[in-house]
Amino acid sequence: QAASSTAACFIVIMGLSCSRAEVSKEPRWASRVLSSGGDKDIFAGEIGNTPVAVCVSKGGSCSRGRVQNEVEVYKKLVKHPHIMRMYHSGTTKEGLPYLAMEIVQPVGYDLDKLKNQYQFAGQSVPVLLMARIISQL
Repeated sequence: QAASSTAACFIVIMGLSCSRAEVSKEPRWASRVLSSGGDKDIFAGEIGNTPVAVCVSKGGSCSRGRVQNEVEVYKKLVKHPHIMRMYHSGTTKEGLPYLAMEIVQPVGYDLDKLKNQYQFAGQSVPVLLMARIISQL
């Protein structure tokens, strides 16, 4: 179903494992976009029984090139516990490059939500809190 058609795909975090048999299968994903960036849309999908994030190029030569570059970088990376794994890459029937990666839950602060909570209360985010957050990046 490679053509059912996402922030950045380079989230550094620990994730799930996928069996060798599942890695060779193509991912399936729904048409509902979970997230969207400048170059790609991200969909929740699966390879066998393993949940994956499927990043699909939005089209255009720049977007296609960036997604293809990500695929090439991931092919060169060694397995590491703090880097998401790419399980599969390919091209949709519309000719759009995609990659299927570990799907992970966000960890840490949602900075927009934090800022909005303080703004709602008519306050600024405390400088010490912001310094602590920035020091963890």
